[in-house]
Amino acid sequence: MSSVDPQSVIERFVYAWMPWATYPRELPPELAPWYCATEDGGHCIAVVVQSQTGEEIAPDRRLVALPVKTVLRVGWSMRDGYVVCDVPYSKSGAGGVEDDDEEFDGLRDERRDAPR
Repeated sequence: MSSVDPQSVIERFVYAWMPWATYPRELPPELAPWYCATEDGGHCIAVVVQSQTGEEIAPDRRLVALPVKTVLRVGWSMRDGYVVCDVPYSKSGAGGVEDDDEEFDGLRDERRDAPR
């Protein structure tokens, strides 16, 4: 069993994380703990890009939030407690995201967007 706490890792390394969000459909058990929604990416899974891993996974430099649909489409493996995806990676970040992969349904924060 891994000692990695997915929500702690997400809180530290995923930019614009929306901790109140939930995915509207059931996720595979391995992916569910790594679910995170972001303001610019929508419903995502925090993953490590396979080509960027070495002997040891360093989430501070290798963790990215990919749309759930991208992760489900390209597949994943688990390594050292992390979700690992084989997607292209460049200076601008992880690739492999298709136009229909991003989902934003149900991400409006009623608490923040309520009239004052």
